[in-house]
Amino acid sequence: ADFWGRNDQSLVEGRPLRMGDVITVIDPDGVLCGATVVSDERGYVVHVYGDERAATPGVDEGAEEGDGLIFYVNGCRAQVTSGSAVWTLWGSEELTLKALTASPEALVPERTELGQNHPNPFNAITEIPYHLSREGKVRVRVYNVSGQLVRTLVDEEQLTGHYTALWDGRDAGGEVVASGIYFYRLEVHDFVCTRKLVLLQ
Repeated sequence: ADFWGRNDQSLVEGRPLRMGDVITVIDPDGVLCGATVVSDERGYVVHVYGDERAATPGVDEGAEEGDGLIFYVNGCRAQVTSGSAVWTLWGSEELTLKALTASPEALVPERTELGQNHPNPFNAITEIPYHLSREGKVRVRVYNVSGQLVRTLVDEEQLTGHYTALWDGRDAGGEVVASGIYFYRLEVHDFVCTRKLVLLQ
């Protein structure tokens, strides 16, 4: 499902949304199922992934039909002041968000988590959202189906919070890689999570 809105109608800390703001979405089970960086001065679109039970039984990957979603802007919980924040397959809903200033504690995710990239498949650039419940040395890497390292996107100390890594479909040498299936992995402390993405050139 896609949720979208106009920047001048949504507010964060008393001002309109602007380019660079980060919108993240959590389902009722606490699963990170959508994220985007506002990259258009007019508005935003955030794709929220559903839980593909048939493909990955026993693994909760996203929202389910009828789930009420929780939106955050720059780590601050946002109130949905117009529109419906309910997930439906193939849904498209216009929302107006209002995020108030949060306390430092409210900005700390309850758990470290790696979200699904968006768009997926992609052919230019894709966003990889992740949450850190505590600070530490963070690595986000992309691998091919043979397990070979293609690109390191993040390799640095980071504080707790909400982040988005970007991959432009290029390897460490700047060369465009072939179309196909790739895997991206988040490593921090003893947390390791890997997800699949598809590149179409």
